Amino acid sequence: MEDHAGIAQLVEMYASMIYRIAYTRMQNVADAEDITQEVLLKYLKAGKTFRDEEHRKMWLIRVTVNTIKSNVTSAWRRLSLNHQNLLY
Repeated sequence: MEDHAGIAQLVEMYASMIYRIAYTRMQNVADAEDITQEVLLKYLKAGKTFRDEEHRKMWLIRVTVNTIKSNVTSAWRRLSLNHQNLLY
């Protein structure tokens, strides 16, 4: 597990990249923020070590894309979108 300074540095370095990828696909601020948080938590839970920053960046991009795919195809999202459509 990384120390607090390392976690803060990771968030500063990669949170905006993860958010941009998520927002581009989701077109929703709340969903993009949720995905950003989920990806960063997955990183911390994984406790992975990387050879260099490029490998870390590619891992985060891949996890971001997979998290977006899971979110888009989830039954919960389909259900909540159907309820939103009924309200408007």
